[in-house]
Amino acid sequence: MAAQACVALETLGSIEQGRRALRLGLAGELDALLSTGGALAVAVDKAPKKERYPAFVQEFIELEAQALSICSYQNGVVPGLLQTAEYARAVFDCLYPPITPQEAEDRMLDRLDRQADSKLGETSPVLTVSPAAWSAFVGTTT
Repeated sequence: MAAQACVALETLGSIEQGRRALRLGLAGELDALLSTGGALAVAVDKAPKKERYPAFVQEFIELEAQALSICSYQNGVVPGLLQTAEYARAVFDCLYPPITPQEAEDRMLDRLDRQADSKLGETSPVLTVSPAAWSAFVGTTT
């Protein structure tokens, strides 16, 4: 089935085991392959927001959304809650092993949703980011 859906077998296994969330586009493709009448796509569309993320990060994202301040050290990239859409997309485009362009787009949109859900904009957060993260090149030169 993975070959028919044009996804890696490991990706499909990760979705089945809850390590990776099922995305709407892939849900539609699997619905067509399995003749489920769109049941998977409807389930993904109606799932709570937190279910879009792998199980191991769901609690973190819930706490992040409620946080009034966050202390985090990241010296290689700008923290996710401060990333622009273009920067986040470049980060996801550079992952290894690589992900599909649709997965990169989905992750970027999820990151922007996390920013919108964050309470950090309601306060005056103090953020310390390594100068190296601000000046590091992220993305491709093409």
